[in-house]
Amino acid sequence: MDSSTAVRGSGPAPDTGEPFRAWICPVDCFVYEERDGVPELGIEPGTRWQDLPCDWSCPMCGEHRAGFEPVAALER
Repeated sequence: MDSSTAVRGSGPAPDTGEPFRAWICPVDCFVYEERDGVPELGIEPGTRWQDLPCDWSCPMCGEHRAGFEPVAALER
């Protein structure tokens, strides 16, 4: 599976009460927001960073998720 393709069958994690986080790609500044997911790629809103596939990468430039940096806790 290409790392930028849909996360099939995983869905969002159960609500833990923890605030959603955002992660930014240092190459092109794409922001992954757990609250919003990336529905156009099949990643449902509420999908936590740790629930993305280990080989997931930036859909814009291909930067591996290990290079992303946390940027903020978001309001629920």
